Amino acid sequence: WRIYQGMEEHSGYHFRGTWLHKLGLTFADENLQHDCHHLESHKGNFGTFWCDWLFDSQDFWLKVGREDGYIELCKKREQDALERDEYYRKLDEEKLKQSNE
Repeated sequence: WRIYQGMEEHSGYHFRGTWLHKLGLTFADENLQHDCHHLESHKGNFGTFWCDWLFDSQDFWLKVGREDGYIELCKKREQDALERDEYYRKLDEEKLKQSNE
């Protein structure tokens, strides 16, 4: 069971909201917490949620807003990355245009 959980947590996929999740056949919420742990320089997430509660290492997870907050944070980061990429693409185009003049 732990091997399956570890594979799902590190797969990069989250099955939250799917019928599998509704039946309790996924670790979707734990996957989100695990990803949040990697996002925040490996703080917290001792393998099971109760260990984080026991050792009080879930501060960032709670600060973000748990599952829903983390999903929103990821969407914001993705949007920020797209905007940054667009900014640098335009900057490169301007430099190329100036060098061709």
